[in-house]
Amino acid sequence: VAVTKRRLGDDEVLVLATDGIGNFVTRGDQMLEVGDHLAKVLRTPVRADAFVTELMFDFVSADDDRTAVVCWPNRQQHSA
Repeated sequence: VAVTKRRLGDDEVLVLATDGIGNFVTRGDQMLEVGDHLAKVLRTPVRADAFVTELMFDFVSADDDRTAVVCWPNRQQHSA
C-alpha cells in the first residue's frame, strides 16, 4: 500500500478507478482515447445517469467490472 498526500489544484479532479476502466485510460505514459474523453467529460460534476453512461464504452476486450469514484472538490467553500 502506498499513501500519498497532496493538495489538488483548482482545476484538478480526483478519480479512483478499477482496472476495468484504468486499462483503457492509459498505456504506459500514453493517454488513450478513452482517457482523453473521460478527462474532458469528468472535469466538472455530472449527473449520476451521465456518469454511468460515460463508463459504458464498448470494446471486445472490455469485459471486466467497472468501478469508479470521482471527487470534485467544492472550491467555492474555501475561497472566502
